[in-house]
Amino acid sequence: NTASNGSTGAAGGIGGTGGGSSFAVFLYNNGTGGIITDCLLAPGVAGAGGPGGGGGTGGGAGLGAPGGLGNPDCPSGTGGKGGDGAAGGAGGPGGPGADGVSVALSQNGGTPVTQNNITSVPGNPPVIAVQNYGCTNAQVAFTSPTAGAWNFGIGASPATGNGTGPIAVSYSTLGRETITFAGTTFTDFVDIFTSQTVGNSITQSANPPINGCPDTFKTTIQGTDYVWDFGALSFPPVDSGTSDSVSSTVFTVPGTYTVSVYVNTPLLRYSKRFNHFYGKQQHT
Repeated sequence: NTASNGSTGAAGGIGGTGGGSSFAVFLYNNGTGGIITDCLLAPGVAGAGGPGGGGGTGGGAGLGAPGGLGNPDCPSGTGGKGGDGAAGGAGGPGGPGADGVSVALSQNGGTPVTQNNITSVPGNPPVIAVQNYGCTNAQVAFTSPTAGAWNFGIGASPATGNGTGPIAVSYSTLGRETITFAGTTFTDFVDIFTSQTVGNSITQSANPPINGCPDTFKTTIQGTDYVWDFGALSFPPVDSGTSDSVSSTVFTVPGTYTVSVYVNTPLLRYSKRFNHFYGKQQHT
């Protein structure tokens, strides 16, 4: 009688990781009223899936079992030792990871956004940029790497401009503004969505103000960061920090000046201007 023990086969290899994906716009649970128009949505190249891991090594061969005992009623000897079992087979390699996807507009739940020409910008227009938009009566800055004529839309002050910028514009009305630059119209390019109605928010310590003497300005607007703009004829012309007041501001030439403060709050960014006249003091 003979017997042998087989070996255990190896586990398969781990599957490869998935490749990264690229989205020009990724929307999750989108709300109503979304519009994408006249845009060139150009996603990047998707990543390839990773290779699968190698299979595991098979187990070693099992040893043969001892031979069986002979039959006492027969004159035969005992059975021989069983042969060793074969080694277990190697595990198969893991499968490769899935390739990523490259999608211009990915919408994942919510209301589908209205699409109107999302693969090109009509007229191959120049590039323009806008900063600090959203509030009425705040300084909205427009820039472009090339010079051109600007029209800033309804309720803008100034209404037009020229050059590369930055050009500071304020809006008196709410809504989306259509901007024209260098003959190209950018439909609904800027959204003014918050009315700014902060009044009597800047105070000044010197009364009357004295030219050449340090002065302190304070705002009642509460926020996290403050940027003060006193103009080119003051020292310093700009001051910023986390305090709601600045001191040691000096105006070097008598005249009427506009003092502006920009405040970053958790929800909005306010701006407020303050006009005051600085005159000479007679010393005897």
